[in-house]
Amino acid sequence: MNLTTKFVLALVLATSAVLVVDGYVTVRQAVVFFEDDMRRQAELTGRGLADLVEDAWRLGNQERAIKVVEEAHAERPTMGIRWVWLDASLGNSHAPVAPAELLRPVSRGSEVFFKGLDAKGDKRLYAYVPVAVDPARLAALEISQSLAPLNEYVRSTILRTALLAALILALSTCLFLFLGVKMVAQPLQALIEQTRRIGEGDLSPAPAVHGRDELAKLARALNAMCVQLAQALERARTETDARMAATEQLRHADRLHTVGRLASGVAHEIGTPLNVISIRAGQIARGDLPSQEASECANIIVAQVKRITTIVRGLLDFSRRRRLSRTPSSLRAIVRQSLDLLEPLAKKSRISLSVAGEEMPDVAHVDADLVQQLLMNLLMNALQATPEGGRVEVAVLRERVRPPVDVGGSEGEHLCVQVRDNGAGIPAENIPHVFEPFFTTKDVGEGTGLGLSVAYGIVRDHGGWIDVTSRIGEGTCFSVHLPLEDRPCPQES
Repeated sequence: MNLTTKFVLALVLATSAVLVVDGYVTVRQAVVFFEDDMRRQAELTGRGLADLVEDAWRLGNQERAIKVVEEAHAERPTMGIRWVWLDASLGNSHAPVAPAELLRPVSRGSEVFFKGLDAKGDKRLYAYVPVAVDPARLAALEISQSLAPLNEYVRSTILRTALLAALILALSTCLFLFLGVKMVAQPLQALIEQTRRIGEGDLSPAPAVHGRDELAKLARALNAMCVQLAQALERARTETDARMAATEQLRHADRLHTVGRLASGVAHEIGTPLNVISIRAGQIARGDLPSQEASECANIIVAQVKRITTIVRGLLDFSRRRRLSRTPSSLRAIVRQSLDLLEPLAKKSRISLSVAGEEMPDVAHVDADLVQQLLMNLLMNALQATPEGGRVEVAVLRERVRPPVDVGGSEGEHLCVQVRDNGAGIPAENIPHVFEPFFTTKDVGEGTGLGLSVAYGIVRDHGGWIDVTSRIGEGTCFSVHLPLEDRPCPQES
């Protein structure tokens, strides 16, 4: 049942109730008025006739007194007037119709009214007016009137009231329906359609609604809200695009900084095969080698060139700008690729790099390049914090944990990549700030303070989080938690 039907039904029921109550009160008042009028007539007639009867009786003319009553009865055909003795037994012509217990007030000089049936079974109103004629015997005038006119009047009043109520009810129902459809149903349907369009993303304002009622005000408020939402959405899109562009620039700058740090370590790796190529090429150029040795030198040169190409391609791939693109990837494979790139720097500092943990399913839905970038940042920090002869260990684990409150979500399976070193550790007062942009404790020129901030952003983009534990003099452990399922990230939602 829609709102208009409920509204009209409520008004019709309320109107019907008012009309029924009004009809009942009207009929009731009419009955009371009619009965009062009949009683008044009977009382006036009885009192006037009682005086005549008493005068005639006092003059000793009893027959004349009774004849006055009979003449009054003949003059008023609508009334029945009788002389009655209150002590007359039932069946006597002068016995009253009313029961004796109801006529006791007559003995005290009061009139009594009684509704009863006559000999024909018709309902009548009886009035008993005391007549003081004989101190030893109580007499009264019995005046009766038929209630048939009253019943006819009640029926006509009920019929007239019912017809009037039906007419008013029909007119009010039509009026309520018209007003309900025009003023409630149609505006509400328009508002429902507009809210449906808003829910589907259509923020175009609806046609202007005229009027001063609440629904018109609501429609204008919805139109204003659509305009404001459209403007806010456009601003949000612009800000999001700008933020994403700034994030990409920040990540790219961090990549280039990392590439610069890698260049010093890679230079040795490239220099060694270049020296081999130079020596072998010189031997071939002088022509003092047998053909078989010349062929072996050529093969060595090809192998060294492939080695150099692989190293340079890895650096180029790492430094290339990319957007978030998730694919099923093995975290252990990403860890090994990152360790291969950092191996020259680790050798230069005589730091051992190793992968710990048992082989297990380690595939997660991630952007492999961005995950490699965050691991490179964590590993670079670990290498810089580890003294010569130290060690950096990477472990890939599978844990069932509940995400922190700021990340949200229920408890579930996560892949955890731990980067541990045995360096100097991080002071407790600095741990809350390690992921803040440009926060660094390194000397000038050794870091930008962006590496951990970029790593934090990459993990959050994947729906994960980073935990840090550290002890002074014992080392630091960064734990990267990534969900196994494809959890929506802020940029994708």
